Amino acid sequence: MGSRYRDSADSLIAELVGAPFLEGGRDPETGIDCLGVTILVAALRGRPIRDPWADFQAQWAAGVRDLAEMWAGSVPPGWHSIDPRLPAREDDVSIFTVVPGEDVPGHIGYLVAEGILISACEQSGVYTKQYARVAHRVVALWRWKGTP
Repeated sequence: MGSRYRDSADSLIAELVGAPFLEGGRDPETGIDCLGVTILVAALRGRPIRDPWADFQAQWAAGVRDLAEMWAGSVPPGWHSIDPRLPAREDDVSIFTVVPGEDVPGHIGYLVAEGILISACEQSGVYTKQYARVAHRVVALWRWKGTP
């Protein structure tokens, strides 16, 4: 990816910070959730993630009630799951618990720079934070492996 494109993508990513939160939202103008932010940022970085929401609904209809199992079954094409205890790096996708000590994943974010995560939550909309603040809650880590 050329540096001009990367600079342009990074400018758009920076503009996302502060966008309003909306559960299930996919548009930063009207509201976006953590999954929507991750999908959008991945696309801007040239690493597409299809929206797994339909997969989750199908798994729920099939009787799967374990969120960790749902996430594990939803690794998008072009990505692979790596040991979440490994150090995360730029362009990784991190799936983590909302509450420390829980083992149920309920949050997702994208590492936009070394040690910097972008995500969204109801309290603050789209935000960035130090990855180290959530690293102890990570239950899954996806790394780009190439063109799907």
